[in-house]
Amino acid sequence: MGMLDAFRNEITSKRILLKPGFHDFDRAKSQHVTANQFVRVLKTLGLMPPTPAQFALLTRKYCDLGNTQEINYYLFCKDIDRREDIFPRYTAKRTTAS
Repeated sequence: MGMLDAFRNEITSKRILLKPGFHDFDRAKSQHVTANQFVRVLKTLGLMPPTPAQFALLTRKYCDLGNTQEINYYLFCKDIDRREDIFPRYTAKRTTAS
């Protein structure tokens, strides 16, 4: 999915932290926020999809409670904040033994 790759590149290059923005709205610690709260966090971080159709696709992907008003931000962050993007594999500068 190209949109998730674009988000991934954006947060990696700008070193954006996603979860703190969502935690402010998730007082019940349910790992879900409303669709309006999801929009607010994405707008604040400058990560809004370019078209309403792409936003609808994104919200549909992360609605897991059976309604379209609760977004699972934890899964969204998990898909975007990949550990290997933040902490690339270590490669030694010298490969010869001393």
